[in-house]
Amino acid sequence: MIATVRLSNVAQSLKTLSGYVPFPLPLMDTLQQTLGDFSKVIQLSAPVDLVFALETDSGRRGAPPWAVSFQVSSAEETRRIAKAQGLLRENRGNQTLLGISLGRSASMPCILSGNTGPGRMVCSESESHRDLLAPSLQSLSVPAAQGKDLYAELSVASILSVYSTQWQQVLDAGTMMLPQRLAIGDPQFDRAATDAIKALVGEVSLLSKDLSLLALDLAIRPDQVQLSLGYKMTGTQSAWAKTDADAAARKTSGPPPVFFTLPKDVVSASYHTTDPKLGFQVMTTLLPLLDAFLQHDGLPEPDRVAVRELFQKVPKWDGVMTTVLGEGAVSKPQTAGDPLMAMLSNHFYLATSERSDGKPDESAAFVRGLAQVWNRPGLAAYLRKKWKTLGIKTPIPVLRAENVAKPLGAQATGLFLSMDLSGLSSQFDKSGKGTKRGPLNLYILTAPVGGRTWSAVGGDKNLLIQMLQKQASLPAAETLAQRSGIAQLQDPNSQGGGFTTLAGWVGMLDSVLRATERRTGKPTEPERTGASLLSVIPHHGEVPLTYATRAGSIGPQGLTRVMTLTVPQLVIEDLIALTMNLAQKGK
Repeated sequence: MIATVRLSNVAQSLKTLSGYVPFPLPLMDTLQQTLGDFSKVIQLSAPVDLVFALETDSGRRGAPPWAVSFQVSSAEETRRIAKAQGLLRENRGNQTLLGISLGRSASMPCILSGNTGPGRMVCSESESHRDLLAPSLQSLSVPAAQGKDLYAELSVASILSVYSTQWQQVLDAGTMMLPQRLAIGDPQFDRAATDAIKALVGEVSLLSKDLSLLALDLAIRPDQVQLSLGYKMTGTQSAWAKTDADAAARKTSGPPPVFFTLPKDVVSASYHTTDPKLGFQVMTTLLPLLDAFLQHDGLPEPDRVAVRELFQKVPKWDGVMTTVLGEGAVSKPQTAGDPLMAMLSNHFYLATSERSDGKPDESAAFVRGLAQVWNRPGLAAYLRKKWKTLGIKTPIPVLRAENVAKPLGAQATGLFLSMDLSGLSSQFDKSGKGTKRGPLNLYILTAPVGGRTWSAVGGDKNLLIQMLQKQASLPAAETLAQRSGIAQLQDPNSQGGGFTTLAGWVGMLDSVLRATERRTGKPTEPERTGASLLSVIPHHGEVPLTYATRAGSIGPQGLTRVMTLTVPQLVIEDLIALTMNLAQKGK
């Protein structure tokens, strides 16, 4: 078998879900229409299992065989219904072969286990698939489904064991063909491209040997819905698996104290503990490729050296570190004009990091180095020539240092970025009738605040300065420590986590609304904004939904890493109300 799905108690799950939605869930009517009298004996309070398999014989391989298993309240009554419909076949000791009706003219072959009392049915699309999978389903044990409404797992190892030859052929073809596709006739570039692809394909191959299982589960409770997604590594050959093994070996303590010093009114916040050495490995692999291309394309050697050293020598994120990020919404969000610009301009971000070795965050040096490299005369001349050769109509992005020493101190660093995103924006608005688009302007400010380095990113320089200044002495009552609805983030076993809110997606909602109105040709409704829609839903999109990541040997399956999303009932109520409002206004 390659996949297993268990619904532990469909009846209870539907009962709980009915408390979330303002309309009935007509499952029994649907079963009655599909299965007829058989719907009267199916016990939805007992587990329902679905399994998939693969044929090991390549000559017989087609669509994956599948079968479903469920309990009936009475074996005798089930046989009676089958006999009345002419679907009763033969007995095999304690088992009965029969069919189950699917509508007026179709049926599905099944095996009924049990002579009296409750029975267990195994059904499939064909008798051969039923007989193949029935033994596995009749003895199926799914300990990981305990306490879950839904549990599903996919055996990656089983799939690759069946398709090992074909998978290796795909990897070999990639190793041989991709370098030819990327070749430009320059020996240094072509060699770097070949080495990079070989390394990448090699990592994919090792990862496919390490990755054993994917798992998903869903728990529906009266006050929340919890969704978890995880995977299991059975080896440590790949860089990804080694990173997971290192993460599992590290002591966890949940969110760092600085996480709870973020402003209370942020619309989302997160923390994550990582070792960036995997990213450095990727950079080390790709940097020679970039350097070879720039040499082939005519960038002078001194400028190429500056680019290489920016990534190789300038301090950035060395060693294990925990990064904290908060997202805030501007007080007066932009709703008119370009959708993409509005989406990117309506938020600001605050971030800081803690290194495990106790050393200070040195990202400010990278910010300064980035501005210096971008504004080198040789690189600027190269970009002007490239823009002209390619016929690019939009201006070259502007990246320059911004002096913020006066308001934030001598150690503060500022960066200003301006770029024209009209090409991307046109994907949101194909009518050609949108307002004239200006450039996207962003500021990146980094400053020592309260004994640590904080960074702020956003489109309003003065707002960012105010946020950094305020962060230095933010009263406890105005911090996340006093925010309700995020108690689950205190889990000491988590290596990462955070929360978000519907209010944090108001910019995206505005962008979709504006783009939809322009595409359909309908006039823009001034009152139809994300903020106005959130104002009329029950909890105004302010209730947090939380998420967390754990590493180690987790659960009965020994999963390597699990990410869990918790959605409170109040958030679901907001989502339903928002959907209904959108549907009503869309008529």
